Amino acid sequence: MTDIYNDHSYIFNNPGLHREDSAFKFDQILVLLERIEISSNTIKILDVGGGAGILGFMVADYFKRRDINVEFIALDLSAEMLSIQSQANPHIVRSLNCSLIDCPDETFDLALMIDVIEHIPKKDIVAERLNRLCKNVIYNIPIQINLFDLLRDAVNRHRYYSEQTRLIGHVHFFTYTSAGIFLDKHHHRIFSFFKPYCVMMLSSCEQQYIDLRKSRIRLAEVKISCWIAKYLTWLAPWVVQGSMFSLVKAKKIRA
Repeated sequence: MTDIYNDHSYIFNNPGLHREDSAFKFDQILVLLERIEISSNTIKILDVGGGAGILGFMVADYFKRRDINVEFIALDLSAEMLSIQSQANPHIVRSLNCSLIDCPDETFDLALMIDVIEHIPKKDIVAERLNRLCKNVIYNIPIQINLFDLLRDAVNRHRYYSEQTRLIGHVHFFTYTSAGIFLDKHHHRIFSFFKPYCVMMLSSCEQQYIDLRKSRIRLAEVKISCWIAKYLTWLAPWVVQGSMFSLVKAKKIRA
């Protein structure tokens, strides 16, 4: 597999760098941020693969507004992405152009793993590395093995998931159950919840979602997803598109 993060492919295929989802994701992350115990007036944050940098800015700004000093470090495989993040997030004090496995040994109060773990081939090694580096980790794991995505894959002659790998670099695809098993294997899970995308997709003023709603089939899917999310909440994680948002703490590393 080519390095889509450093040959400009990722930015070419995703020019918005998911800016359109930043406010939606922050609203979910806020629930988790409020559960983090902070023992001093300073928090040291590691933002891994922070995309456009807007979400990281929102997180840092949340703590700043609580009169908590923020030491914000951005980590990304792509120097170009780090440059984009630094422009969007003035709270960044240092950038690390490396993988998590190669990250220097230091201690962080919080790591942001927002739409990241599905990109990392050695996800289990990285999770253990996070245990050594970080007291708390917030994950957002897209749940891409669900009924609607499986139907989409069938309609596209079983090319949907391979295209996800080619265009956006996803090398792991999770069910709601497998995402939970992964987190519990490596961390102490404090709080998790599933959030469907449908309400955002139906109401967003972003051009991407306006265009999506022009398709009768996609609009029907989104409306059905909203109905399922409202009236069959327990079933939604296995049927509709969405993400698992989780706050975890590091497990004690065995010697």
